[in-house]
Amino acid sequence: MSFVSLVGSKYLSRSSAITCLYRPSTICHQFPVMLPWNNNPTQFLALRLKSGVKTNSGCKKRFRVRGSGSIKRGKSGASHNTGYKARQRVNRLGSSTGVEGKAIEQRVRRLLGVSGKP
Repeated sequence: MSFVSLVGSKYLSRSSAITCLYRPSTICHQFPVMLPWNNNPTQFLALRLKSGVKTNSGCKKRFRVRGSGSIKRGKSGASHNTGYKARQRVNRLGSSTGVEGKAIEQRVRRLLGVSGKP
């Protein structure tokens, strides 16, 4: 009897779970699966997978896409140690700004899973 793990509320064998990790863009897999209530391994389980790349969780907390398609980010330096900074400076740090640089903007877009500008 093969090792069976519960992945996404579906039963998969260990080899099929590893295959899914290395080929995430594959749409549909069919694997012979040993289910706990059935001892016949000739039955197949079709599993539909989402294609695409996961959104980077750090990026989605730090960046937003504006309506125009540009990337918005916050400024650093206003969370603590603001006692010696001028009030105008702290207010400026509280506002948001855009991402500058084409290469950096493309990298952020890829991490967010967003296509180019509309």
